[in-house]
Amino acid sequence: MRSFREQPHVFRAPSPTGIFCKYGEEERWMREFHEQGSIRLSPASYYSAHALDPARRDDEMSITCFVGPQDYDLGMVHESVLRIRPERCWLEIEHEKPADHYLYCFSVDYRIRLFADFRANACVVITNQDEFKRRLLSAARKAMPKWYLEIGMAKYIDPYFVLQLLPNTGAEILFFKHLRFFYQNEWRLVALPPPNCHGPEGPLYLKLGDMRDISQLIVLRGNPFARQAEVPSCGAKK
Repeated sequence: MRSFREQPHVFRAPSPTGIFCKYGEEERWMREFHEQGSIRLSPASYYSAHALDPARRDDEMSITCFVGPQDYDLGMVHESVLRIRPERCWLEIEHEKPADHYLYCFSVDYRIRLFADFRANACVVITNQDEFKRRLLSAARKAMPKWYLEIGMAKYIDPYFVLQLLPNTGAEILFFKHLRFFYQNEWRLVALPPPNCHGPEGPLYLKLGDMRDISQLIVLRGNPFARQAEVPSCGAKK
């Protein structure tokens, strides 16, 4: 925390309701977002990569939930499950999402903890939510004219208490996330490809235009969360 105490400008950043925050490791990318509206949409399948930090790493292609005997006793088991397993049992259910799709995620919270969890050295604070959503959807529609697009809040679920919601045949499942991420207060843009269309084949880069009229850039001095190079062990070859 010493690095933050020495940077009072970080604490002075506005944190009322009605903002969006995008945290990033590299100041230059956050500056490009602030000044040019440059953003990257990543495939949902990308987020399971082991190289990502725990705050980002998640299986965005499926959701696992659980049934226990007590769920039968409480009448909480979905009728689709009862048709297959009518007797009390332990059961693990994997809900696959319809297809790989693009995600762009941001938070409604300006919090020091999020700098640390995302290893962020900069944050763009967006002060006009409606205008940002309009610009984001406009750029996404130009790049993906036939795709299903939606912006909304992540819906955090307890995998032991979710059977009243699943299975779900609509787009809602694309917004479900595990309850352990609840503190991030995420919003997301979802871009789902049309039927019989190839899904994401890599990141997609968009430009929303100059964002300085609806945002401000907060930069940490000294890059306190810069990733350090790994130090080889004593027996490692150089």
